[in-house]
Amino acid sequence: MVAAASVSKVAAKGNWLVLMIIAHARFFVCCTQVIGLAALCAFTACDREAGPPATPGAAAPPPADQLRIGEKAYEAHCAQCHYAGEGGANVPPLANSPVLLGPPAATFKVILQGQANQSVVNGQKFNGIMPAMDYLTDEEIASVTAYLRHRFAAKEETITPAQVAEARRNLPVSP
Repeated sequence: MVAAASVSKVAAKGNWLVLMIIAHARFFVCCTQVIGLAALCAFTACDREAGPPATPGAAAPPPADQLRIGEKAYEAHCAQCHYAGEGGANVPPLANSPVLLGPPAATFKVILQGQANQSVVNGQKFNGIMPAMDYLTDEEIASVTAYLRHRFAAKEETITPAQVAEARRNLPVSP
């Protein structure tokens, strides 16, 4: 309502150029998001080569394609708050994160359900709010989890979309 009133005041004053700039800026932001999502989808659709571990019981290192897809997903969905992994005033750093050092299911849970006022890293409490990102595909979550664990927790393992799908099924449904 306030935005509409502001726009009509600008229009009433004859500042059509300002209106055009606002409209083009909104269009540009929307197009940029759509193009970024399309590029991410193109990367994830092409890379389906995460095979089983070479030896039974041993974790296979993440394939380079999975790490590349995970890095792109991190840049698109995580870096706005976590930056290059160092976090911020209300956002925990990712290095030495108990979530990343724990089992992959812990990372799946935070990505799928979000988290608020629960982060403690290196003895410091963080009161930020991470929104649920359950809109991500199982492949995107598997890839970003493999990337995060590889980069910030020195964990070398392939994470499969099937692992994420199982975790997604086992999480309680939010009211």
